[in-house]
Amino acid sequence: MTEIVVDYVREYLDGLFASIRGFPAILYLDRQPPETTTAPVEEEKRRRTVLYERARKENAIRGTKQEKEIPRKKSARFMFFKCVCLNLLAVLIAFVVRSVFTFKETSWWKLLITYFVNSICFLIFLIAKFLSNLWFGDVSKGAINYRASTGRGVPSGLTSKVSDNMADYIFGIVLSTLVLIQGLLVYEIPNYYLSNIFGFIVMAHLNSFYSFEYMWIAQGIQTDRRVTRIEYHWPYHLGFGTLLTLATSYFDDFILNGFIFAALFPFFIVSSYIASPPTDRIREQSLPVFILPQLVTNRVFNFLIASGSRFR
Repeated sequence: MTEIVVDYVREYLDGLFASIRGFPAILYLDRQPPETTTAPVEEEKRRRTVLYERARKENAIRGTKQEKEIPRKKSARFMFFKCVCLNLLAVLIAFVVRSVFTFKETSWWKLLITYFVNSICFLIFLIAKFLSNLWFGDVSKGAINYRASTGRGVPSGLTSKVSDNMADYIFGIVLSTLVLIQGLLVYEIPNYYLSNIFGFIVMAHLNSFYSFEYMWIAQGIQTDRRVTRIEYHWPYHLGFGTLLTLATSYFDDFILNGFIFAALFPFFIVSSYIASPPTDRIREQSLPVFILPQLVTNRVFNFLIASGSRFR
């Protein structure tokens, strides 16, 4: 029994330290992997025809050699800091605005102002969320290049594009949304200790799922296998999602926590590419955090597939 507990604690600490191990790599996201050079091939001499000589002389006189314009690559490091700064600025603005327009006494015009301010904050949240999701992909590509540049190699089957299996991609989005709702509902349990403990466990695993999702999707790992990896190695992923969960639980405001999540999430994307989560050893004691949302998602998709087949 003692060995099992020690093993769980060790794996939890491995995940906890792995979540911050990639932070120094942020400065090197634009580092490119070494290119393989091939021996130069001797060019064949072109025939000096009359037309060729005439064109060569005209170019020499005009002095106009056209060069191909090299497209400028996006800086993953710049996208990283842009994402962090934008969301931190949004946190500051939303916090100040809500503090100013919080009224102790209620009246119709004060309620109207409160609803208007909340609507503006929610609109800013949606815009920042959309932009952040675009920048997350650039950060992920930079993390891939950094991992390859360190000589560790890129995980097998890893590409910088999203999985071609759109159905599984949508399935993963629906599943993670239901897990988020489950976590928020768990926090509403009347008992203070139970709600915080179990709510923290659910959200920590969800944040770890989010962090590794970019790499696992690019590897072509299906959602069911991703869930299995997390549930059977729950101490590691509980540790990996601990810091992000603590940071996004500071406020009781969903929008403010969403901004904080978007600001800190790029750090953990980079760490997920540096980390080496356990995959070889399967535990007998899994923690089925995703079982209920997974069951609901399967039922919904089966219903949609059955409904679609009826209209064919």
